[in-house]
Amino acid sequence: MKKRKPLLVMAIDFGGSSTKIIGGRSFRGRSCFVMDPYVSELPKQLLTQNNSLTSALPKDRAWVAIDDRYTAVGYLAQLLTTANPMLSQLKLLSAVEKVAAAVWVLKEQFKLPRQIRLALVALLPPGEYSNKQTLFERLRESLSSYTTPTGEMEVELSLFDCKPEGAGIFMHHKGKRGAINITQGIMAVLPLGYRNASALVFDRGNIADFTTSDLGFASMLKGIIRHTSGQTLERLSEPVSQWRIQQTDLVLKKILLSDDEDEELDTLKEAIAIQHQKYTTDLFKWLSEVLPKNLEEVVLCGGTADYLKREMIEYFGGKKVYLHANVNLPDDIKSLQMENRWADVWCIWDYFLPTLNSLNKTKVAA
Repeated sequence: MKKRKPLLVMAIDFGGSSTKIIGGRSFRGRSCFVMDPYVSELPKQLLTQNNSLTSALPKDRAWVAIDDRYTAVGYLAQLLTTANPMLSQLKLLSAVEKVAAAVWVLKEQFKLPRQIRLALVALLPPGEYSNKQTLFERLRESLSSYTTPTGEMEVELSLFDCKPEGAGIFMHHKGKRGAINITQGIMAVLPLGYRNASALVFDRGNIADFTTSDLGFASMLKGIIRHTSGQTLERLSEPVSQWRIQQTDLVLKKILLSDDEDEELDTLKEAIAIQHQKYTTDLFKWLSEVLPKNLEEVVLCGGTADYLKREMIEYFGGKKVYLHANVNLPDDIKSLQMENRWADVWCIWDYFLPTLNSLNKTKVAA
């Protein structure tokens, strides 16, 4: 009797600031890790040469070759080029390379053979959710045979599911609140991320509307960059968010560049204040256009939800507001110190695993 290929289970969130991956052989036999969002096509010789010299972790030296196109993924792409997070590009366009690289990283971590089966669940922005069939077809074809730093891989996409960002949070919230409560009113899930702000509206439990804007945290950072000198998205992101939460100038002083730190600090703080006001004004204007007037409850999720917690609660007034659906994250995710940014993909992983019994029939669902 022919031995079945080992099964790898994976959930992936193509975040604008980082790619978040949970994968493994079972619920407890899992690995959770982050890859930088960069992707860059490079000459084969450059990647293979780096491969022979490096002792980095697999996630920091990942590259894939699909149809003779050699692409560095994550930290390696940033190291070898001037790659940027491609915030204006559809996530679909780099999703295949990111999935292929993540599968290879997990294969190395779990010491799997080069031929495996994959059960995959992926999150896409609601505005890109219509691309799910295209993503499925590209993944099925590309994963069937591709090259990695340790040789050829042949991955059979045995099960594929794709959900809009925020779906994991909704399912968790539904479980905690009870289906009967969710099916009696109108609610919204608002994934507020680094690149996008999205809205999913549910009417009596049915998804009534979903939309995505480019009003992520990065849109505010871009405004700050225009009014300061030498700063970048990467330098500003964590200090600006932490400055608001911790209320201390120490986090901003770490990224100052000029000799006159006092003057630069004042300029930076003024730019943050102005752009924060502009950002919240733009975001609330957009929300007023896309959310129904008779909205009863709201679930906020994504890293930017923490940054805007005070303003969001005030904006929604007397409505019920839940932050990250009160998800309790496990210790292995907490150790990555990104906390709530993992909530959606963790909930999707938790939801996805029970569906794997269908793999006994070796069927693909798109």
